[in-house]
Amino acid sequence: AALGDADPGVRRNAVAVSESFFSTHPQVLRAVQDRADDPDVTVRYQAALSLGQANAADIGEPLARIALRDLDNAWIRAAVLSSAAHVADEILRHVIRASGSPARDELIGHLIATAAAGGDEPTLDRMLRTIAPGDGEPEVWQLTAAAALLEAAERKNVKLDRSPLAPAFGAARRWAADAEIDEAARVAAAALLGREPDP
Repeated sequence: AALGDADPGVRRNAVAVSESFFSTHPQVLRAVQDRADDPDVTVRYQAALSLGQANAADIGEPLARIALRDLDNAWIRAAVLSSAAHVADEILRHVIRASGSPARDELIGHLIATAAAGGDEPTLDRMLRTIAPGDGEPEVWQLTAAAALLEAAERKNVKLDRSPLAPAFGAARRWAADAEIDEAARVAAAALLGREPDP
């Protein structure tokens, strides 16, 4: 009942206290996941922190909802990242659909770093496929994210299938040779080409 109280301070405290019941009372975890849509930012902040205490695969989507609603809030982004260790790839799937912004691109980079810290090959492979461009011209953030992911994987000695990134490498070579391309695209192209394997 406290999780639905009219007072946001009561709801925030209820979320924090609920953490110890996540493993034994799934309905409590679901109720905290619902606080991802709480109208009060401090409750959403606490929910982002508390969800990281749950050993559950389905916390990625509510964490993504919090991140997307409060994308320009650095405290919220930090809270989401603190809980993202096992679900960074799931959060990333949702975040890349948001409109481009410095805050979104920063969060993408931090999600990649969070996943890379774990060195889990299947997770990093899913992230690579998520950020890989389709048939059209890639966006600058995709090249930046691909370069960061490949660098992180190399540091962890994780071998990834790079074939989904072929369009990104092709774009990077074109952009690097284009004197008219803007500086951000040129920097992203150079970063990705620095991760290109030797022929």
